[in-house]
Amino acid sequence: MKKMAVILTSLSVFLASCGNSFISSQYQEIDTIENDLGDHGTVYQAYSKSVSEVASEIRTDTEPDHASVSSEEEMFLLYPEDSTDEVIHIMKDELNPANTIIEVVEEDFAENSYDFPLMETLGVLSVATTLYGWNQVDSKTLKKRLGYKGYVNAFRNHNSTSIPTNSLMEDEEGDESGSSYTGSGYRGTGNVKKSSDPDSIRNGDVVRGGGPGTGK
Repeated sequence: MKKMAVILTSLSVFLASCGNSFISSQYQEIDTIENDLGDHGTVYQAYSKSVSEVASEIRTDTEPDHASVSSEEEMFLLYPEDSTDEVIHIMKDELNPANTIIEVVEEDFAENSYDFPLMETLGVLSVATTLYGWNQVDSKTLKKRLGYKGYVNAFRNHNSTSIPTNSLMEDEEGDESGSSYTGSGYRGTGNVKKSSDPDSIRNGDVVRGGGPGTGK
C-alpha cells in the first residue's frame, strides 16, 4: 500500500509538471495558434504589467537558457527542448498598452514560422539555432527569412494587414514568388492561424510563415 501511495504521488507530480506551468497559472489564456505543420502555441495576457515585469516574473520562476535584452516593447525567453514552455515571446499589447501579451510556442513553431530578422534583431536567432539544433544554413540567408512576427503584430495590431509570405528579403537569391526558399532545408509552413477561431481564415486573420525546419 505504501509503495502504491509513493507511485501515485510520483505520478501526480509528473502530471502536474507536464500539464501546468508558471505562465498558465499566473496569466489569463486568451487564444491558441497553430501552423499547417501542426506546430502549436498558446497566448496569454498579463493585466497592468509591463513586458519587463512579466519577463522578470517568468525568469524568477525558472531561469531560461537565454533571454533577449530587457525591453518594454518585446522580449524572447528561450528554454531547453522538452521544457513545459520552450520559446516565450513577450510583447506589449498595442490595443491595451498597460497590458502584456505572452506567446508560448513549441520550438518547432518558432523554427518553422517566426520572422528570422525579428529574432536576429532581438539577439536570439543564433542562440535558438544552436540550442534547438535547427538546420544550419548560410548565416546571411538564415537572417533574411521573413515570416510570423508574433500575435500582437498579426492579430491585434490592426494597422498591419499582413505578414510577408514565405519569402527572403530582396537581396537574397531564392524563390520570392510567394513560396519559401527551398534550398538548404527551407520549406514553407503555410498559414499561421488562431486555432481557437475556426473561422479565422475566412475572416482574413491569416498569417504566412516559412521556415527551415524539417519537423520532429
